[in-house]
Amino acid sequence: MRRHSMSDVGGARGPAPPNALMSKIRISPSEDAPVAGGRSADDVEWGQPEKAVRYTYDEELEEWETRRVYIILSEKPFAKGGARVCYKARQLHRDGTTTLSVAKMFMKDHLPEDYFNECMIQLLARSYAKTFNELGLQRQLQFLPVGVFKLSERGGALVNIEPMLEGDYVKHNDNDGHVDTNDMYPQAFSHYTWEASGKKVIAFVLDARIGTD
Repeated sequence: MRRHSMSDVGGARGPAPPNALMSKIRISPSEDAPVAGGRSADDVEWGQPEKAVRYTYDEELEEWETRRVYIILSEKPFAKGGARVCYKARQLHRDGTTTLSVAKMFMKDHLPEDYFNECMIQLLARSYAKTFNELGLQRQLQFLPVGVFKLSERGGALVNIEPMLEGDYVKHNDNDGHVDTNDMYPQAFSHYTWEASGKKVIAFVLDARIGTD
């Protein structure tokens, strides 16, 4: 199967689609062991530490890497969108620290590739954001890294996990063509992706926080 890159779409380099890469897996022999306790002092009702396999995409090697890890998911979701439900998550590390994250699961049946596509779409958006920021504008645009996690103790169910940011999120536009705020900066980025890709790619549903630092 041929490798694809964003050179096939508008001439800009970017990540390859996952369907051509899911068979290229490298397993890391190390594991992040669970920390004692597994519960926080906040008001979230946490589950128990569970085994998972984390998939991350190496952009230089153009292949997926995997690592065995431990995570904790909240017992109940805290948010729901049109397609996915969100749980709080903690990624557990060997040094006893945890990373507060968001785990997003599709509410209806989806192919495994859909979770990998979410990761690749985010990588593509980050790639365009990098060149957009190089234009020297006053504000900088960033996208969160997204991983794919296979929950070993839940029959291999997949979930997307990304870092959790504190504060409120504002949706600036959506895939129905609506512009939901008066902030033209995210609209400029959407237009930039359209032009930079030769009118083949456009980034929308921009609801990440955009700051001035």
